[in-house]
Amino acid sequence: METNIRALRERQPDSQSLPRYKEVARLLTGLTDAREDDGIAWVRNTVAELRIPSLASYGITRKHTATLVEKATHASSMKANPIELTTGELLELLERAL
Repeated sequence: METNIRALRERQPDSQSLPRYKEVARLLTGLTDAREDDGIAWVRNTVAELRIPSLASYGITRKHTATLVEKATHASSMKANPIELTTGELLELLERAL
């Protein structure tokens, strides 16, 4: 979510996906004036509260990231992503998830 929002703001600021992320933030937080970043914070806090384990807890390490990024770029689920993420963005996303 965070990576998508940042990429949209940088490369497609007129995208219709940004208002959708605002609406998601409103729904998640219950705040009528919630912004995209509020939604990111809500998700981050929920992950911490639920103690959702990192990828590292499943044995994923930095040596796996290149392979995972390569597979992700060809995954059908990426076609539905609101913006095509760069290899660097995907690597960064995985690094934060470790």
